[in-house]
Amino acid sequence: MITEFVVLGNHTFSIVEEEKFKYLMNMGFNKRKCLTRKTLMGRISNISQELKIELKEQLMSTELKYVCATADCWSVYKK
Repeated sequence: MITEFVVLGNHTFSIVEEEKFKYLMNMGFNKRKCLTRKTLMGRISNISQELKIELKEQLMSTELKYVCATADCWSVYKK
């Protein structure tokens, strides 16, 4: 849940180290240990590797000759 929050919200990995974030997590999940930045980065890296493999498999299973991809890295600043 926290991993999705960080990725989908375009938050920095360090948000999990902020005192107010830890406080918020402890208020809602006081019996759970707070996620560290290192663990969060590891999870995101693992997920991205899995998605990369899955995408390659899907592309290889089709008869496509070309693939075009774009990235809109600036839209986050236009909100």
